[in-house]
Amino acid sequence: MSQQIYVVPQVDPQTKQPYQVRLPNKPQKFLSPEGAFVERSVFWVRRLRDGTVSEVTPPKKAKAKE
Repeated sequence: MSQQIYVVPQVDPQTKQPYQVRLPNKPQKFLSPEGAFVERSVFWVRRLRDGTVSEVTPPKKAKAKE
């Protein structure tokens, strides 16, 4: 069973805008500024380590895809 995490893009300190993080399975699309559930993978762990995304508690209205 794969683990899902909820991530949101961090804010770029220079531009004060959220980082545009490409989705690994859809490189033409970006992670929404509101965040999303994603499968925990090497890609997302790297984004967490480099500080472009943060793992947060999902908002109450967000539902994980099963």
